[in-house]
Amino acid sequence: MGRQLSLTSSIAGWHGDERTVGSPLNSVELTAMRRTRLFGATGTMLMGIGALGAGARPVVQDPTFGVRILNLPSRIQTVSLTMTTTGAVIMTLAWLMLGRFALGPRRMSRAQLDHTLLLWMLPLLLAPPMYSKDVYSYLAQSQIARDGLNPYEVGPAPGLGLDHVFTLSVPSLWRETPAPYGPLFLWLGSGISAITGENIVAAVLCHRLVVLAGVGLIVWATPRLASRCGVAEVTALWLGAANPLLLMHLVAGIHNEALMLGLMLAGTEIALRGISSPARWCRRRRGHHAGRGPGRTGPGGLRWANWWPERC
Repeated sequence: MGRQLSLTSSIAGWHGDERTVGSPLNSVELTAMRRTRLFGATGTMLMGIGALGAGARPVVQDPTFGVRILNLPSRIQTVSLTMTTTGAVIMTLAWLMLGRFALGPRRMSRAQLDHTLLLWMLPLLLAPPMYSKDVYSYLAQSQIARDGLNPYEVGPAPGLGLDHVFTLSVPSLWRETPAPYGPLFLWLGSGISAITGENIVAAVLCHRLVVLAGVGLIVWATPRLASRCGVAEVTALWLGAANPLLLMHLVAGIHNEALMLGLMLAGTEIALRGISSPARWCRRRRGHHAGRGPGRTGPGGLRWANWWPERC
């Protein structure tokens, strides 16, 4: 019979160049690892349910408003906060317990860690923002850029007005503050504003997709950088991507640092590959056909045409 493919094994197939360190888990350890995985998923599930009441919900366009079951946690704030805190503690304990399967002579496989990470992230992806309302500042500053104003000079209140749907959800502390973020993120945010308009729920979900892209880059780059330092890939991913700080701050909180960290790590790995690769950007010898060089049709093409990657 052919090997059955699953989502996690397909994702793990993208990492075929990674080096496996350690022997596979035995049957007893495998059972304990699965129980630990479910224990952590229970924690994130409690966090997601508690976020319906204790999360950073928008002031307007709250999708849970008027829905009996979904709006129930908002009526019992103390219980919701207790559920969120308890879930965070459970997830942290599960992460610590998972460490014994990422260290030592026998370790979990990459597919098993991928499955665990996806299972823990799923409830947080469907929950409202948690621990921070920064995402609503992202929406307001992106709308300012979309309207043609300079987000580095005006904040949400003077740029959009106090009665704007985005400004209402921005904490009063930041309503007068211009954007501190780079132009790439604001460019992405203005694109999201162009797609979603003033729909807060759709815009928040789009920003969460941006965060997922950053987390994906972290998951891609971390094991490769670890192997350069002689560290097992699964160990590095357990310490990095599966870390409760990443899940709570980046995924649950929808912070744009996820994209910054992902691009930084991926860029570092690509740069190190260029340094260690036998191919170099070498100046071509005279007499070579300049038409093969990159940039031959663009500005400065004659200058760049003399450069081409070749083995030195």
